Amino acid sequence: MVRGKREWLCELLQCHSAILFRGFGVSSPQDFGRVVGAFDWEEMGYIGATTRLKVTDRVHTANEAPLDQLINFHHEMALLKQFPSKIFFFCSQPSPEGGETSIVPSHLIVEKMEERMPEFVAKLSEIGFIHVLKTAKENDSNTVISKTWKWLLKTEDEAEAEKRYAKLRKLE
Repeated sequence: MVRGKREWLCELLQCHSAILFRGFGVSSPQDFGRVVGAFDWEEMGYIGATTRLKVTDRVHTANEAPLDQLINFHHEMALLKQFPSKIFFFCSQPSPEGGETSIVPSHLIVEKMEERMPEFVAKLSEIGFIHVLKTAKENDSNTVISKTWKWLLKTEDEAEAEKRYAKLRKLE
């Protein structure tokens, strides 16, 4: 299905920023992995502080946090210089309650901010801002941000962690 309609699907994605597929015969992570692979886009590994499990090629769980944990609006790996340009979601097991995943076009948020808070946006543009990555103190699978900086950056040394994080963000 995807290979024959790839160009058209890419045009739809470019126009609408998201495509929702329903009822098209994908019932397993393996099926989904084949759909993703059919687009022939480069795969990007995950770097982050949440617990995700690899299910099959190109398919990972979204988050292993307990169901009562809220996952706020965020960008996948946005703190990194190189982040995914596209992301696919597949639901094989709907959450018994809640479970909503918002897909929010960030450019619309910026437009609304410029409309409603122009002085604030201008000030941010002028002085910039710093985003601090907060990680867990200890690896804790009961929270959304479940991994420590030591796990994320593969070092026990804080100075080395700073260097590695700066390199990931291309700040050096």
